[in-house]
Amino acid sequence: MKFANDRDLAPSFREAMSRLAAGVTLITTCGSEGQALGMLATAVSSVTADPPTILVCINRTASIHRDLTASGVFRANFLAEDQYEVAECFASSKKRESRFQVGQWKTEPSGAPALIGAIASLDCKLTEMVDIGTHSVIFGQVVSINLGHDDSDPLIYYARNYCSLASSSRSGRVERSADIKSAAM
Repeated sequence: MKFANDRDLAPSFREAMSRLAAGVTLITTCGSEGQALGMLATAVSSVTADPPTILVCINRTASIHRDLTASGVFRANFLAEDQYEVAECFASSKKRESRFQVGQWKTEPSGAPALIGAIASLDCKLTEMVDIGTHSVIFGQVVSINLGHDDSDPLIYYARNYCSLASSSRSGRVERSADIKSAAM
């Protein structure tokens, strides 16, 4: 049996991971000069409820990485399906300067911006960081939580597209991002 090296597996690995549906999370923090910073993440997970802790995986070359680790605080904003435009803005590095002009924001005591209307928003303090390959796995202890409306469905990222749970989401049908765009207009 022949085994492929890591570089041979990279394209297949990326394709396989694109087939894993994930909620879209907007990670925010404050920069060294007090500026709001943010990035989209789908590699976010709960770790434990006691103490409440989450993890987020961030590429070490991401523009937010240095400021987030230096500040020691971040917020995980779980996007609702109607926040598609916010996701699109944060997905583009060309829109970096205008990112926080889309959506409604409030600043929490930690300084990390909270997106109003998010399904949930967790304010975290960085407790540990582990570097693996190109990324840092950042662990954050949750210090406060804002819960959105119960009736909001999440924005999902699947097969390199933003998707939403359909109104009949309990049946398992998924709408593609084109459906989200046309519904929002």
